[in-house]
Amino acid sequence: MKALLKTGLIVIIVLTSQLIYAQNSSKLECNIAKTGIVVNGTLLKVPGLVADYKKVLGNPSRTVNHLIGNDILVWDNIGLIIRKEKTSDKVKSLNFSFVQSDFVYTPTHMFSGKIKIGNSVLDKTSTPSDMKNIGFNMFENDDTWWELKYGNVNVVALFKQGHDGLADLELSE
Repeated sequence: MKALLKTGLIVIIVLTSQLIYAQNSSKLECNIAKTGIVVNGTLLKVPGLVADYKKVLGNPSRTVNHLIGNDILVWDNIGLIIRKEKTSDKVKSLNFSFVQSDFVYTPTHMFSGKIKIGNSVLDKTSTPSDMKNIGFNMFENDDTWWELKYGNVNVVALFKQGHDGLADLELSE
C-alpha cells in the first residue's frame, strides 16, 4: 500500500511539473531587437554568450551533440534551442519551436508565447501572409521559408507542410 501511494505521489509530482513547464514560455516577453532579442527586459545578443542566455532562461534541459560541429542546447520547458560551436561558448542561433518535429533536439514542449518584431507580433498562428506584411521575403519561391534582415539579426520563419501557422523562428547573425 505504501509503495502504491509513493508511486501515485511521484506520478502527480511529475504531471504537475510538466504542466508548469508547459506554461513557462507564455510568460516570456520576447522582442526582436536589431542586435538580438530582448527577453523579459534583458538583451540577449545574437551572436552572444551562452552564459548570458542561461542567466535569463536558466540552465538548458539537455545538450545534444550534433554531428556537424554544433552543440544544441535545448530548453524543453519553454520550446527554445540554441546552437553553438563545440569549441566556443558563443551562440550561433536561437530557435523558437512552435511545432513538434522528428529531430532529436526538438523540445518536448513547444513555445507558446508571442514574439514582437517592431509593431508586429509573431506566434504559432502567424502565416506566410503575415510574414509578407511585416517585410519578410520568401526564399527562392519556397512559401515555407521566409527571411528578414532586422538590423544585424537574420530572422528566418519556417512553415511546415500540412500545418497552419508558424513552425519555427530562427534568429542568427
